[in-house]
Amino acid sequence: MTIMNRVRTVWAGVAGAPYYSNLYFTDDATLGTAQDAIDAVDQMWTSIAGSLSNSLTWTVEGTVARINDVDGALVGQWAAVQNLGSGTTAGDLIPRQAQGLIRWLTPNVVGGRVLKGRTFVPGFLEAGNDAAGNPTAAIVSGLTTVPQALIADAGNELRVWSRTHGVSHVVTGASGATFWATLRSRRT
Repeated sequence: MTIMNRVRTVWAGVAGAPYYSNLYFTDDATLGTAQDAIDAVDQMWTSIAGSLSNSLTWTVEGTVARINDVDGALVGQWAAVQNLGSGTTAGDLIPRQAQGLIRWLTPNVVGGRVLKGRTFVPGFLEAGNDAAGNPTAAIVSGLTTVPQALIADAGNELRVWSRTHGVSHVVTGASGATFWATLRSRRT
């Protein structure tokens, strides 16, 4: 059993919002670790803000849920300081169902499959399309390299959680998708 900190980002300001992005970190039973995780997630979004619409805003919530990975039970919460941010570029948005995709990688096999996670990122611009209508190489590179800093952050241990199998594992790598992804539903 692992207790995880759930850091939630709420996206607003674009069609279809609010959107939610949940990232999970190992909980070491200190408020400092929860705040570090909030700050690190906000830094990741800030690092790609130049590719995002200036109408898109995000809030990395200050309330961090402490969750048991075996059964998903809430075992507590931290009251930390939230962080706010926004995209920085003007322009026409791509259709709201098309989003950037970060794929989180672990070396662990769970239920006969390698455990992987995904984070969808809204708010990209038409200018971010290449000639074939896919994300430009610069966007794919950003969605690959920027998350590496979150993975390497010595103060945090990013995890992928399998609700189905009641287990979580540490993320060891990330890659940005070379296509626009569509998320059909979001859990809150």
